[in-house]
Amino acid sequence: MQIRIVKGSREVIKEAIHLAYLYDVTVNDAAFVAIADNLNAPFITADDKLSQKLGKASYVHHISVFA
Repeated sequence: MQIRIVKGSREVIKEAIHLAYLYDVTVNDAAFVAIADNLNAPFITADDKLSQKLGKASYVHHISVFA
């Protein structure tokens, strides 16, 4: 598994704030989602509540779908 360090940009931070309001999640959670979106990567979470709130986003997946 490759780990990549990504610096935040103004655009990603703005997107995170937008997503936080849109999906009623914390900006911290939304930042990870915004980074995944910015990298055209899937966002995979084990957090049931977060997954349900973000369920409308096509790139968000609950880890259980991979089991």
